[in-house]
Amino acid sequence: MGFFDKLFGGQQTPPQPVDPRLVAVFAFPPDNPGYRKRDAEKALTRESSAIMAILDASGETALIAAHDAAHNRVLVVTDQRTFVVKRGAIEQEKRHNQVAKTTIHDGTGRIGNMHITIFDLESMMTFGPNSEGSFRNCIGAEVATYQTANAICNLIDERMAR
Repeated sequence: MGFFDKLFGGQQTPPQPVDPRLVAVFAFPPDNPGYRKRDAEKALTRESSAIMAILDASGETALIAAHDAAHNRVLVVTDQRTFVVKRGAIEQEKRHNQVAKTTIHDGTGRIGNMHITIFDLESMMTFGPNSEGSFRNCIGAEVATYQTANAICNLIDERMAR
């Protein structure tokens, strides 16, 4: 162990490789500005093993995944549900039959990110569509492009209609 290893707490363990099944469905942000893509890659690398463990245990298939830039977490849409993973655990989740509607707020997030809101059906029916209570149990996320936001909302909307 060298001087710098002792000073900085030993050697860093290399990050685990990201599962190719997750890379195939991950919507990477554009390179400009470069930190958006770098942040997305870091979040994907950090959460990859947890996401794949969740998918393998439940037998679900990931349809799309994206970096939530506002909360530095990963949003995953599967064939059965939508969930958000942060620090290796599911932070929020919603089955497709629990979704009332999805919305995209164009350019309202940081640096022009698209804000997606996934509304809870029970909250909407209990409190009404224009009440503050209708925002309970919502999943909100900021993604880099309109195309990613549109793809996420379309996939959820297709499945909630079934």
